[in-house]
Amino acid sequence: AGQQALDALLTAEVQTRTDEVGMLGKQVFQFRKLWEDNLRADRENYRLLLKDVHAAGQLLAGNVKAAGITLGVGNLSASMGTTASSNLMGRGTGVEQTKQVRVGIGS
Repeated sequence: AGQQALDALLTAEVQTRTDEVGMLGKQVFQFRKLWEDNLRADRENYRLLLKDVHAAGQLLAGNVKAAGITLGVGNLSASMGTTASSNLMGRGTGVEQTKQVRVGIGS
């Protein structure tokens, strides 16, 4: 009778541990998927940041035309206070937005 009780306790413990390992495996899978999604988004945001920094450097160097090409704005002008509008796709959202670019040399 004592051996049967120990066997029952052991079986219950093994079942409990098996269930816990299964849940932990699912949690690790979900964590990895979230991590991969975040890494993908971080890389895209980093790429966009580099693009913006590059365009800012071009503007500071006075190369307005190259900055407009980098930003995807075709009608940037070097005159003081010129505002150019262009429709740019929302970054990763699929929502279209209007971006205002204000350019002023020496301001």
